[in-house]
This record gives sequence, C-alpha cells and structure tokens, in this order.
Amino acid sequence: MPTTVSHRMRGIALLLAVGVAFALLLVTATGATATGDPIEAPAVATVEYEVEAGDTLWAIAETITAPGDDIRRVVFDIQQANDLPDSVILPGQVLILPTG
Repeated sequence: MPTTVSHRMRGIALLLAVGVAFALLLVTATGATATGDPIEAPAVATVEYEVEAGDTLWAIAETITAPGDDIRRVVFDIQQANDLPDSVILPGQVLILPTG
C-alpha cells in the first residue's frame, strides 16, 4: 500500500502547486499592489486643436512629435485620445492632442 499513499501525496502536491500558481496568476492579472490600490496610468498633458482645411493627422502629429520619437505612435495616440476609427478629420473639428 505504500505506493498508493505515495501516488496520493503526489496528486495532492500537484493540486496544491496548480492552486498556488493560479492564485499568483490571478493576483498578477488584476494589477493589485501591496497596498491594494489600483495601478493608475500617468496623466498625459493635452491641448485642444481646431482642425483647419488641409490638415491631416500626420501633419498635426509632426508638429508635436519630439525629435527621435516615432510619429506613427503620435498619430495613434491622437486617434485613441479622440476615439477616431480612422485618420479622417474635418475642418472645425476639435482634437485633443497629447503634449507630453
């Protein structure tokens, strides 16, 4: 009978290991901190810009992109900040532009 006990102990140890791994994964996935406070994204400074005739997202992004930064990322950030499904913008439209 020692083999049966040994198999049971291995099974219990395996279940405990899986349970601990799952608990760690759950805590990590929820973004919990040691204090229990949620992790907040840093605030990004913004300005409003009124679109003029002939403006494009690319041209607007060029004016606020820091040297060495990827302009494609800035275009994407503008689209995200303004809930734009694509790159179409219209004269008179007010856009929120990240300035940080």
